[in-house]
Amino acid sequence: MGSDWIGSDGSWENNNADPCTLQGVECNQNGSVQKLDLSDRNLSGKIEKSIGYMTNLQELDLSSNQLTGKVPVELSLLPLTYLNIANNRITGDIPSVLCQKNDVNGNGVDGSFSCSRIACPVGSFSSTGYETNLNECGLCNDQVNYIGRITCDDASSDDASSGEITSGFIIGLSAALALVAFGFVGWFIVRRVRKQRFYGSWNKNEDTTMASVTIGDGSPGDERLPFNTVDASFPVDEQSSAGVSKSSSRSSKKEVWLDVPRI
Repeated sequence: MGSDWIGSDGSWENNNADPCTLQGVECNQNGSVQKLDLSDRNLSGKIEKSIGYMTNLQELDLSSNQLTGKVPVELSLLPLTYLNIANNRITGDIPSVLCQKNDVNGNGVDGSFSCSRIACPVGSFSSTGYETNLNECGLCNDQVNYIGRITCDDASSDDASSGEITSGFIIGLSAALALVAFGFVGWFIVRRVRKQRFYGSWNKNEDTTMASVTIGDGSPGDERLPFNTVDASFPVDEQSSAGVSKSSSRSSKKEVWLDVPRI
């Protein structure tokens, strides 16, 4: 690490400085380093094996640098819960003992372990450089042999990303159209049922028609008396029957309104 690394405040050049005061270092109440964040610092070289002997280190972020070499197996000695070595020039395989370590980036939480939780293997990538529950490592069609990549250099990865976006759009559009279709069908069924109920009620009422008996000469004081043509015993004069209006003989039980002069 030299003076040209990004974000240097000069503290790392002081060999007598308290480690807990160094930039990117976080210590616990006992003064032990528990977090080391040196991401995007333009660091180069290999990952030091001695980091594996920082017995209280829980979080280690070395992402987005120019680091090379392989992942040291000594990192498996740490009580890590978070490890990020993405976007470097690291090669080789992740030590299997590190892949089987509980809780590192959520590894083993669901009972399964994967080295992809530490870093995406050669020939693959993800936006984080490692696999998560919501972000799997996708394939790259290139000859780059680095692990923990966050992008691919080939056009096929862009096409794949575009394809995923297009597929997502099509799925979303299909779901929206399906909802509209179900809504229309539901509306049509409700409308049909209401229409059937209306006409059924209308037809039922039509079977019992009414006639009117007008008592008087139609003046404002006239009275109208409804009666049932089947049960009616009210006498009707033949000459006044011209004022009788009957409905069609659709039903055997109808009511007739007769115009009868007031007595």
